Amino acid sequence: MERLTPCELAIMQIVWKNKTDIPETDIKIELSKMAQKEYARTTIATFLKRLENKNYLEKYHVGRKSYVRALIPARSYGREQLRTILDVYYDGDRDGLLQDIQSANT
Repeated sequence: MERLTPCELAIMQIVWKNKTDIPETDIKIELSKMAQKEYARTTIATFLKRLENKNYLEKYHVGRKSYVRALIPARSYGREQLRTILDVYYDGDRDGLLQDIQSANT
């Protein structure tokens, strides 16, 4: 599973949060709110194409409207990122990771 860039992750969070297929125009609106800056339609289209190429989502059309559907669940991506953190920062030491998670929550 390829790692996502910050903007790609923001888009995926919007798609995951929606829980159903989301119109591409809604992604543009939500991303602009999150980032507190305006994104061009073409910029959003480029990010969506990259996410399609990485097999994170698929885009389809109904009439003149484009919709986006997640192919990878948020938890699957999260688990993959945890595996990377475990391997890279904790050298596979699960107990060390769990201790740090517990101490971060206190």
